[in-house]
Amino acid sequence: MRDALKKRSLFVSQIRQFFVERNIVEVQTSQLLDTPTTDVYIDSIVMQVNQDIQPQIKYLHTSPELEMKKLLANGSGDIYQICSVFRDNEQGFQNFNEFTMLEYYRLDFNSLELMNEIVELLRYLDFQGNVSLLSYEQAFIKYADIDILDIDFNALKKVAKTHDLCTDFEWIEDLQILLFTHLIEPELAKLDACFVYDYPACQSALAKVEGCCSAI
Repeated sequence: MRDALKKRSLFVSQIRQFFVERNIVEVQTSQLLDTPTTDVYIDSIVMQVNQDIQPQIKYLHTSPELEMKKLLANGSGDIYQICSVFRDNEQGFQNFNEFTMLEYYRLDFNSLELMNEIVELLRYLDFQGNVSLLSYEQAFIKYADIDILDIDFNALKKVAKTHDLCTDFEWIEDLQILLFTHLIEPELAKLDACFVYDYPACQSALAKVEGCCSAI
């Protein structure tokens, strides 16, 4: 147990040192928020506080994204955070109600510059494997022979049926995500590491389709 704790502590310290060397400031934002996440694919954990005074509903943050973007909007400059995040209704061996997240923001970095810096971070942490880059479109063409950006909703449902997957969706992005999970992710898991970029605009969540600020 002690060896595992020391290994984790060293790992986190190395991440912090990487950012110190690049003059990226560590921040700590609120974990207990007044409003739940606006991401339709993630559920917030609800908390009741001040029960003996004036009961209030609060929500544990699902990521530090919104609070960090407030700092960016107020001129914080490049920032990062390592923190626990919390999500409700998670199940499966890859999904957890609580896990540790690294989130960071670099002003005036485009996506390629940010990916290159993340590779530098991986190397700094002694990752020796190969790193692949694939656009969302390339991944579907390569691993599923689907031109995902040039196929309509009904045609995509027919593709899903050929793989015995559910097609009972109102939004095409739900079906895209399902197909990515079943057809693409198993292939990506065979790679040492892979960036998938240029997701459809409908999956951009709280990010701009194009902009000067990039994040991981």
